[in-house]
Amino acid sequence: MPGIFKDRFYDSALGAVVSNGFIAPAACVFIAAFGVGLWWILLIVAGFMGIEETFILLGIYEHHWWKSIYSTIGFTILFLTGKWLWHKIHGLSHPYFFRLIVIYLINVSLQGSVFFFYIVLFHQIEFHFGWFEDPSRDTIAFATLIVHIDSILYALVVSLRAHWFWKASLIAGLGCCFLWLIHLGILFTSGIWPVIVLILLQIGALLLLIGIHRTLTVKSAADGHF
Repeated sequence: MPGIFKDRFYDSALGAVVSNGFIAPAACVFIAAFGVGLWWILLIVAGFMGIEETFILLGIYEHHWWKSIYSTIGFTILFLTGKWLWHKIHGLSHPYFFRLIVIYLINVSLQGSVFFFYIVLFHQIEFHFGWFEDPSRDTIAFATLIVHIDSILYALVVSLRAHWFWKASLIAGLGCCFLWLIHLGILFTSGIWPVIVLILLQIGALLLLIGIHRTLTVKSAADGHF
């Protein structure tokens, strides 16, 4: 709870994005790119734990069912997995399932960022599905579901190298779904332009994923893996 927004759920979401979406991934890339050893990784994890405990004492961060030991285990697994993925991506052998997972994870990050800016920073859309009484919590929960469903579909059409017709159909289908949610009174926007821009961002994300997958595929083809 950094205290940037009055809404406690949006404020918590901002803190999570800064920590889990920028700082932790940046540390993970640093460790992987520079080949940081295990003892240094454990030292960096200890540093993160020190920051977490300090934030708890300052009242910026609070635990409910979570415990610091979970963060310690999670960061250690994250950094070690990041090193493995880094070496795997820079290698030549990229089997289909690996490419599928990579595209899915990248799109989760892309779509999560798009919806975060749309919902939390610019207040362009809201979802009222009725899962939670608090509208902000309801919005974040439903948007999270959309991000993961969207990422699964994108990962499939990109990794399977589907014909452009199916890619275009997926974009059109997402646009129709957004309009349908507006009609049902689940999606609320400040106008039609946020929906149009959202679709354009979807197209941009799809093109980026196709480029990334093409790079992975070319390396795999050079090593005889498809």
